Amino acid sequence: SIIVVGQKENIAIQRAPEAITALPADVLKQNNVRSAEDLGGLVPSLVIGQSDGYNFDLSIRGIGLNSPQDDGSPASVSVHQNGIFMPNPVSLSLSYLDVDHIEVLRGPHGTVFGQNSVGGTLNIITIQPTFDAVKGYTDAEFGSFDLIHVRTAVNLPLSSTFAVRLAGDFISQRGYVLATEVPGDFRLGDNHNYHVRLTALFQPNDDFSIVGSVDYSKVVQHEPESK
Repeated sequence: SIIVVGQKENIAIQRAPEAITALPADVLKQNNVRSAEDLGGLVPSLVIGQSDGYNFDLSIRGIGLNSPQDDGSPASVSVHQNGIFMPNPVSLSLSYLDVDHIEVLRGPHGTVFGQNSVGGTLNIITIQPTFDAVKGYTDAEFGSFDLIHVRTAVNLPLSSTFAVRLAGDFISQRGYVLATEVPGDFRLGDNHNYHVRLTALFQPNDDFSIVGSVDYSKVVQHEPESK
């Protein structure tokens, strides 16, 4: 069964007292979900739009961001990573790096996830470090327009009480639309992006643990041809 944290506690999705859709990692991989915009069609009542070439706005049951041009305007659908609020809609342009599962909760969620989550919440749950073994994976894709996409992660148990997990996503591809009015080889919808994360777990006993995480990402791309 799928374990979700929609109520800020681990519970089987069949017993969760809320309208929730959970997409585990294997479903995301099968449907080639790399970022928020790829969720369209997978989650009932969830619509993801794009504005200004970089901003994404989410709506659930028709409730979403009313003024996407204003980055300071609070959205009615909140975005969280491991329960931590991510206020800026630019965060939706990040790749889904080393994800365990994604939860979409239909709102309102003013008590559990904050006063602005009237429409609902998108919660990204990443894979956490473990103490069982050194393990990891590397996926590489190559394609047209010089596509190179590498995803990798490694779990390192440094002791019986301390473990770290390092993950990275690197993608580069030329856009397939050439802007003829711009000097040089100016391609629209290209990608030269990367995203890395370091997560550390300290657990001296079964009753106490601390998890810390540092994310860094860089998005270097031109606007899509539709803009």
